[in-house]
Amino acid sequence: MGGIGSRTRTFFNDVWVETTNGMACYPSEATDVCTAPTADAPLSSSCAFARNGTALCWNSAPATTVNNTFTPRGFFGYAVLSGDIYILGGHRLRGWTAEKGPPASSPSCLSGGSCQLDDSINDVWMTDGQAHAAGPGTVAGVVWQLVTASPGWVARGRAATVAFNNRLFIMGGERLVLQASGGTLTTYFNDVWSSTDGLNWELETNTAAWSARSGHAVTVDPSGGLVLSGGRFFSDQDTYYNDVWRSSDGVSWNLLTAAASWAPRWMHAGMYFKSQFYVLGGHYCTNSPGFRDITFI
Repeated sequence: MGGIGSRTRTFFNDVWVETTNGMACYPSEATDVCTAPTADAPLSSSCAFARNGTALCWNSAPATTVNNTFTPRGFFGYAVLSGDIYILGGHRLRGWTAEKGPPASSPSCLSGGSCQLDDSINDVWMTDGQAHAAGPGTVAGVVWQLVTASPGWVARGRAATVAFNNRLFIMGGERLVLQASGGTLTTYFNDVWSSTDGLNWELETNTAAWSARSGHAVTVDPSGGLVLSGGRFFSDQDTYYNDVWRSSDGVSWNLLTAAASWAPRWMHAGMYFKSQFYVLGGHYCTNSPGFRDITFI
């Protein structure tokens, strides 16, 4: 779902699913209606892709369906709660709200250079993943509903999100704010928020025991606890983490290790598989090609 293309030049809000056990993904419309994104040809329209052709091109939905998809973004959070898919926050380039290219004020993007993210979002969207028709004579499509544009927590991206104990959790992350000088101010968080419905949010703690960071991973362990790992904080220089924390409620956190055997990193994946905790991939510095290792404990 969604994301940012090569060198931050293209933002997406497309959705793909597959039923071939990971072997292939396919669009539900002919390519002349919904064009799959490529490195040289980003999406020219907002399309839905789904199994067995049940979800059609979102552009076919009537104009009155104003909230039929989330705006293009990257580094957002996502989770499944009570059978619904939720998308939380993220980053974007200011003024870039559709897959029509960067705003005119970003010549570096237009000339093929790298674009600097400068805006964070804190809206919450959800879908049941089913195809719905907007009315008689209209085609069915997967519809995303805006749950709230003001959830209480500050706009952010690269936060950790998870469904736990029948609640959505969002924790930590970074907020990007464009400055008059043209630079971007980044603020890091170590707060924890939760919600039962994506609309009403409660602050579990404003200062968790782990330090403020972004790009960290969180997962649920087999015994019913939250496990948070890694991440990055930048001030005068980058600080990357390889610590691991655990919590039974999202409020009180216990340090399992301050320096795990895997190298410090951010933007990695953390997961439990057959009762073992796995850390997969990630980045160590902004210019690195990233890790391709898999470590378990």
